[in-house]
Amino acid sequence: MKKLWNAIEHNRYLVMALVLAALTAVLFTSCAPLTQSIVEPGKMVTSDELEREAITVQADYDQAIDSLEVAKADLAAKYAKRQKIIEIAGALGQSAVEGTVNPAAGLAALLQLATLGAAAGAVVDNRRKDKVIAKSKSKSGKA
Repeated sequence: MKKLWNAIEHNRYLVMALVLAALTAVLFTSCAPLTQSIVEPGKMVTSDELEREAITVQADYDQAIDSLEVAKADLAAKYAKRQKIIEIAGALGQSAVEGTVNPAAGLAALLQLATLGAAAGAVVDNRRKDKVIAKSKSKSGKA
């Protein structure tokens, strides 16, 4: 033991440097660096937790973009149907003004309007079903 103590005394600064290096290594390897959460601003998270949050945020963003595209397509379809109804009503009105309305043309126009109404109902029902499916997927994905 005396020889060890003499060696430590003789190499005092080398031993202190080795002890400080070991403590620094333990400090840097034992404590993971933290950063502010992107989901909960008051919470500090590690890089792994931050990566999981980023994946969740990206999934939510992708779902919002998909919903936006569905909504835009739905609006475009509704505008197209509205335009078609206006065209049918205009043609029927012009036939009435010209006095060329016959029962077959009136029945055809009503049939076209009914078909457009049924198609609109199917589209609305499909959009509702899509929302229900998306909700169930998002709940099962987060659980």
